[in-house]
Amino acid sequence: TLESHFNALSDAPLQDVAQVIAPTMCALRMVWIISHHYNDDSRMGALMSRIADVLVDRVRSVVSHRDVFARASKDGIRSALRDVQSSKAIMHAWKREYLLAREEIEQSNRDSRWEFDRERLFAKSDYAARVCEELTEMVVVANDFRTFLSPRLKAVTLDADGVDRKSVV
Repeated sequence: TLESHFNALSDAPLQDVAQVIAPTMCALRMVWIISHHYNDDSRMGALMSRIADVLVDRVRSVVSHRDVFARASKDGIRSALRDVQSSKAIMHAWKREYLLAREEIEQSNRDSRWEFDRERLFAKSDYAARVCEELTEMVVVANDFRTFLSPRLKAVTLDADGVDRKSVV
């Protein structure tokens, strides 16, 4: 029941992973309701924690500050920002979809509640989302400096060597 969802979370193109999280949560809720093994807080909590770890590992593999800045220099700012923003969207979608599924379960009053350790589920993903947000700001600022310290500035400045020395720092 969950294998195709897990494969999509770990193997789908990064831009598609955020859209896979909602159907995965629906499937997890179904397993929670039907399964005799996974309708236990500790087992389902451990499964959810592993899913969170896979998502965070996926984001970490794509969003490294060295790779992001190298890609921004080589391919342009759009390429670098696309992966960082997709990664941030994945982290936010993970938390949002979990909370929505939890709310639906609570409102139904039929199923037992999802009372999993939120720190365990979201500490790493919230941190990864903050890092992605800060990386976005840094890439934009670095691009602004690169644009500002362009050859056109050197052309109108009497001290072109000084521009080069200051842009390295």
